[in-house]
Amino acid sequence: MRIKALSIFAAVCFAAAHLAAQQPPRDTRPADKIGTASISGVVTSDEAQPRPLRRARVTLNGPELAMGRTSITADDGSFTFERLPAGRYTLAAAKEAYVRMSYGARRPNAQGTPVAVADGQRQRVTLRIPRGSVITGTVLDPEGQPMRGVLVSALTYRFVPGVGERRLVSAGAPSSATDDRGEYRIFGLPAGGYVISAGVEQFSVSSLDIRVVPAGEIQQALSERQGGPPQAPAQSPSAATTKANEPRRTVAYAPVYYPGTAVSAQASTVTVAPGEERTGIDIQMQYVPTAKIEGMVISAAALPQVTPVMLNSSDPTLAVDSVRVASAGPDGRFTFNAVPPGQYNLIVRPVPLGAMAGAPRPQPAAPGAVSASMYWALGTVAVQGEDLAGVTLTLQPGLTISGRVVFEGATPPAIDFSQVRVPVPPLRLAVGNLPIPSPMVRLDATGRFTIGDVIPGPYRLTTTAQGMRSPIGAWWLKSVVAGGRDLLDSVVDIRQSIDDVVVTFSDRATELSGTVTDAQGNPASNAFALVFAADSQFWFTDSRRIAGVRPDAEGRFTIRNLPPGTYLAVASADVDDREWFDPEILQRLAPLATKLSLAEGERKTLDVTVR
Repeated sequence: MRIKALSIFAAVCFAAAHLAAQQPPRDTRPADKIGTASISGVVTSDEAQPRPLRRARVTLNGPELAMGRTSITADDGSFTFERLPAGRYTLAAAKEAYVRMSYGARRPNAQGTPVAVADGQRQRVTLRIPRGSVITGTVLDPEGQPMRGVLVSALTYRFVPGVGERRLVSAGAPSSATDDRGEYRIFGLPAGGYVISAGVEQFSVSSLDIRVVPAGEIQQALSERQGGPPQAPAQSPSAATTKANEPRRTVAYAPVYYPGTAVSAQASTVTVAPGEERTGIDIQMQYVPTAKIEGMVISAAALPQVTPVMLNSSDPTLAVDSVRVASAGPDGRFTFNAVPPGQYNLIVRPVPLGAMAGAPRPQPAAPGAVSASMYWALGTVAVQGEDLAGVTLTLQPGLTISGRVVFEGATPPAIDFSQVRVPVPPLRLAVGNLPIPSPMVRLDATGRFTIGDVIPGPYRLTTTAQGMRSPIGAWWLKSVVAGGRDLLDSVVDIRQSIDDVVVTFSDRATELSGTVTDAQGNPASNAFALVFAADSQFWFTDSRRIAGVRPDAEGRFTIRNLPPGTYLAVASADVDDREWFDPEILQRLAPLATKLSLAEGERKTLDVTVR
């Protein structure tokens, strides 16, 4: 089972019990300041002999502006932004058939270098943007005829922080629909490798995508899809009659990846150089047999009038799962039609107990407790072209996690625990990446708490490296212990309620500060200062042993609240925000990094150079 990153304990916040309600003003946006600085320049092609680009779109953004500004280049590629207040600004340029680039960026889609201007100062810059690459080809139907209106997209593998894995995502270039000759053309691609996909969305099955065929053809299609030998057609004189009398089933077009596979992991990568036009990337669509899924939601209490049941693909390469929803009535029965082959999750989101007729009415939670009030169900099915009946999803109550909060320090604070609130961020279960609603947990007078409605499954408990500040001082989350085991930084398979959790906060936080400079010794405010655990077992999304910060204008940075341990520190201008959670990027940066150790409560200074 794949593990999805999950935050359970993020911070303990101290707040007044009641806040006066205030009506916000209708428009709170401040007006742009009028200054005396300016930024001008020229947009050119990124070639050996650059050419000025007319009618390129240049955007300028900065904290001094309520909204970004836009300028269209003149015939000589020039642009100007006047009357700017002093500050730091980012610029980017784009043009049809070219790739959008930020000023100072080393690659497309990367953050660039801010341009600083003082009052009355005039800065001039040059933005070079590369011509986009092109991929073209023809889409054919299963009989070899050109297909019109098929959507063809360029995909690339990219680390998705919210998932913690590399997934196939859109490359950013517009998708192309095939014309009457079945031809497509995807343009504006940065140089690199791409997976080309064709077809309709997996669950967007319309009457144009479906046809009725004899069951014998269904079996042959299944055999070929699973790698078996195709079944020989019948040769007897009565074959035509037999075929006509066969039961008929439906098939649909499957999403296909170049050169002609329905499995994304088996797709070939199409590599293009800067400005190259690759032709002949042809794709033939495939029919796949579809199936009906029939099932029932089972509950000890009467079901409400409508219970939503979700069906989503468990394909680990998809960045965003397509989701279909069926409604189960009071009898609990549900149906999904025209489901293509694949592995799927069936999910009943947590249903409030009070919404179920005949269920006991939930009692108000006492301080420090949250009553179990939600029911849920999870299941998995494998669809291979045959109808599935008798699928059951049994509703069951969520689990509870309870324990106490401890503050560890030289002078533990005097706390009225009854005024403490523990905000629990939305949980994400491993199966289906399902978000679970979470309550604002209140502590009782002794510092105890209970979190209810937790769905059983594997979780990873994480926190952010920023720590927590309150009116009584600065604290960092030191440990979350249950059954003698620290649950932080590890996978926790929660299958039963837990009642012995001890959440410990400490005032002995670590701190690492320093400066980031470029190769010439100048402050490098366009880079990130990265600190990550030397042990790769801690390289996962939202690990509290990984931190990345952008330095200020003088190159200074500070990172607090890293757990004690051995770390690697490096500065890089070639990563984007949160890309430092990607193990592949950390593996690349590790040989360039400086090793250091941090003890509990230790403060260190370290200067790093952009690598």
